[in-house]
Amino acid sequence: MWAAGTGPTPLTKVVLKRLVDCNPELAEATDDKGAGVLGDDKAIWGAQWFASGSTADPSAVAMQRQDLGLGRITVDPWLRAVGAPSGTFIAIGDASLSYSARGAPLPQTAQVAAQQGAYVARLLNRGYDLCGNTPGDLASSELQGCELMGPPISREAQSGDLVKLAALRGALEAKPFTFLNLGLLAYLGGGEALSQVQVGESRLLAEAGSTGFLLWRSVYVVKQVSPRTRFLVLFDWLKTKVFGRDCTSW
Repeated sequence: MWAAGTGPTPLTKVVLKRLVDCNPELAEATDDKGAGVLGDDKAIWGAQWFASGSTADPSAVAMQRQDLGLGRITVDPWLRAVGAPSGTFIAIGDASLSYSARGAPLPQTAQVAAQQGAYVARLLNRGYDLCGNTPGDLASSELQGCELMGPPISREAQSGDLVKLAALRGALEAKPFTFLNLGLLAYLGGGEALSQVQVGESRLLAEAGSTGFLLWRSVYVVKQVSPRTRFLVLFDWLKTKVFGRDCTSW
């Protein structure tokens, strides 16, 4: 039985409708006088903002345009929603369309969402200004929400607060989000699972069957949010092992 969702939530659909359309087609947009809206900054979209903040290759741009129709909110390297007023909206997890440094869309997995959540928490806890140092000419563009914002910046540290600068370890500007792949786990049923443990591109361990199942359950327990939850999960597994699971009330 597959019980997970297969499409965007109603909230995501509403947000997508209200965001400014920042597709690459905007490079050809003109005002009522026939002049280009972006002036000399034509074609900046789909080429510079995502991945690591540098220019992306044409294939990545094509992937972006294709994925925009799947009900996901496109975000920049700092997870700020593209098309929203500067620094006002962040999207993470399944609702967002984020890219790796190579320009490939990140998968919609719990591992990506968890790392994005921790990253956003650090941005907010450290007091970064999400607007960054947005260039004035782009900030005043007629395409509000489509300007290329600079990295989030600590205004206190920028003004010379040495205590704040020391707390940030000199990181006046926030670094882009970087996903670290720690592997994959897939439960197959019948006490078997597939497990692959890695750090980035370095694979450390790959197991299948009962050994993979043991690794899968170990990670599942460790990832619980509290000791109480871990105890409840372990107790439920033990009870099910001894008495079986009653499915008659489903």
